[in-house]
Amino acid sequence: MNIGETVWKTTETFDLFSKRSIGLQLVRAADSMSANISEGYDQ
Repeated sequence: MNIGETVWKTTETFDLFSKRSIGLQLVRAADSMSANISEGYDQ
């Protein structure tokens, strides 16, 4: 969860073009990491 929060805070400082390109990819990757860890922990 900390990774996701850090990425969100970091990408908020990006300009609009960067937010829509690399920022979106970073946020999706961080969210995916958190989801995968949670899913694996449940098993």
